[in-house]
Amino acid sequence: WQLPVCVRHGSGDASTKDCALVTTADAKIPLSGPACPAWVMPNADGAGYFRFALDEQGWQALEKNLDRLTEVEALAATDSLSAAFQADRLGTPAFLAVLDTLAASRYPTVAMAASREFLRIRDFVAPASERRELNARLRSLYGPRLAALGPDPLKAPVPTGTETAADVDRALFRLNLIKLLALEAEDLKLRGALATAAARYLRADAKPGEAVTLDESAIEPSLRETALRAGVLERGLPFTAILIDRLLASNDILFRSQAALALGTADDPAVANRVRGLLLDP
Repeated sequence: WQLPVCVRHGSGDASTKDCALVTTADAKIPLSGPACPAWVMPNADGAGYFRFALDEQGWQALEKNLDRLTEVEALAATDSLSAAFQADRLGTPAFLAVLDTLAASRYPTVAMAASREFLRIRDFVAPASERRELNARLRSLYGPRLAALGPDPLKAPVPTGTETAADVDRALFRLNLIKLLALEAEDLKLRGALATAAARYLRADAKPGEAVTLDESAIEPSLRETALRAGVLERGLPFTAILIDRLLASNDILFRSQAALALGTADDPAVANRVRGLLLDP
């Protein structure tokens, strides 16, 4: 292959870019400037169709200067970092250290990409005994990010009709943080608040046999599926039984979809057995 490669590098606040066409299996790209740079980003602008690998010192240098990268570059770095870890070219402590920095990124897309890597480690790499510690790490990293978006995370800002693209990104970031913290990181306070809102939404206090209309004022539409999932996790079989009743009685395709997905969140054996029974229920 002939591979165009552009490298961005810098020291302090200054950075520059050098490009070359790599036509051999091994090649050297001379970097401009009077001295060795403090950091190197081997995929400038994230435009190259490749992943890159750095030694641990190179990753540490890039980590310290992640705020110098554009959003696309930071995403490309996250992807290459993950690949390096999976290929055993980067140790776990160094990988986690860079993820901590990525989780604090000013770019919501980068911060959430880092969270997916934490979950990959938790679910497929780390022993079960470390699950609680990793969840606590997620809460310590992402809890402050959610708190910075407003005092009540379950209340979205009132639309003004003048929202910008940045406002939309901020709103999506809020929803993703709530889902991560409540459903994955076991933020029990947030999960409990969502479960309470879900119970109001389902009118869980209605008497048996009573015709029920869902209370759509209980929680905003964008959070309903997350709230229903939280209810299944937090309140177990009693909540699940009510959710199943509401699902079977509803003709609302969106609610039925959200309810079914929420039932799939079940992790309690009794709840899971009740849900699995639906699969063969006429």
